[in-house]
Amino acid sequence: MRVVEDMTPEALTSINNTLGILMILIVFRGILSMLDPFERTDAQKILATITEPLIAPFRLIIPPLAGVVDVSWWMAVLAILVTSRLINLVAG
Repeated sequence: MRVVEDMTPEALTSINNTLGILMILIVFRGILSMLDPFERTDAQKILATITEPLIAPFRLIIPPLAGVVDVSWWMAVLAILVTSRLINLVAG
């Protein structure tokens, strides 16, 4: 973990900010997917383009419930939270 330990505070802040923004986008997409699961609007399509690479691996583990309700985004948010905490813990 030497790479994380050698990071400047500015780099850690940038990483944490990026992870936070991704988490907000995933939560926003998750809420929108509950309202309209078929991603018909341009905003939903843009969110899907940005967040799908993070959510797709979790969808392989947890398929949509009843074929429609996608809860894999919760796992992506949890993974981001854990990653952020681990980075901050290692960085000290």
